[in-house]
Amino acid sequence: MRQAFTLIELLVVIVIIGILITIVLTVPQHLITKGKITETRVFLTQITQATEAYHDDDLAGAGDYPPTSLRAQGAGTNGVNDGIESLLAHLVSRKGGPFLPDIKPDKQISNTDHDSITGWNPNWIFGDAKARELCDSWGNPLVYFHNRDYKKPRSYMVRYRCANSRDQIVRPQIHKKLGTYPRFSSFMLWSFGPNGKNENGEGDDIANWK
Repeated sequence: MRQAFTLIELLVVIVIIGILITIVLTVPQHLITKGKITETRVFLTQITQATEAYHDDDLAGAGDYPPTSLRAQGAGTNGVNDGIESLLAHLVSRKGGPFLPDIKPDKQISNTDHDSITGWNPNWIFGDAKARELCDSWGNPLVYFHNRDYKKPRSYMVRYRCANSRDQIVRPQIHKKLGTYPRFSSFMLWSFGPNGKNENGEGDDIANWK
């Protein structure tokens, strides 16, 4: 005659099933996050290469990188996400470019702070005045600093707004052990990473110098 399960046996089975469900649900999320990290690293590499190409093809003859703010071009913005808005405007300009021809506007570009450019025509591929940003795989704007602004970034250069969050203050990263700036002669570019919080290139931030 077959005996019924005891209460303890049923509880053990329920616990095992719960653990299996947790594993099944956690592993895909881990893989998704890992995939987004890899995707963002690749995108940062593409942008870095495009920015170096811009530097080499600079029509002014000075071989410079895009400025940290569009205000350097006499443009008006709301003072948020300035660095990456300036970088995008210069990399996709028709003047000498575009240097990012394979960019995906629906995935890699956004306007998280909903502002526009006034007083300056970027002559870019979009054909309007929206101050767009290059974004990571979580939809958050990337951070960009020209090397000349490392030591004394102005207040309008350090406010960044993630998707669905408040403004965050960002500053050029200083290497904790060496006391120097990464990429001291060129530019810094980084993502807030999976947690969406700025750590100035540290923590889970994804940067073009590490």
